[in-house]
Amino acid sequence: MLLLLATTVLLVLGAAANHLQALVLLTAGLRRVRKARLWVGVAVILSIVAHVVEISLFALGYRLIASEHTGRLVNGQGEVSEDYFFYFSFTAYTTLGLATLCRKARCGF
Repeated sequence: MLLLLATTVLLVLGAAANHLQALVLLTAGLRRVRKARLWVGVAVILSIVAHVVEISLFALGYRLIASEHTGRLVNGQGEVSEDYFFYFSFTAYTTLGLATLCRKARCGF
């Protein structure tokens, strides 16, 4: 329980620090760039990179919690690959594939 709480707090702080750093970089770059169109493209790419970093942080957190909670990484059908945690993190972050994660289970609120 303590590991879960500590991991959650660290993930939230890491996500906030990631957003802060991305915004600081965007603001610093905006002051230097004269061409607005170029800067919009750079800002979009930097935003995507910042979100991928955040998704990766959460994937590492999910892996840590899963390995400590179960003692081994299994899902009932065999071993879970490392890609599963990134896939789950990306899906949960974007909520694009929630039905893929909950095919057999009831996913109601």
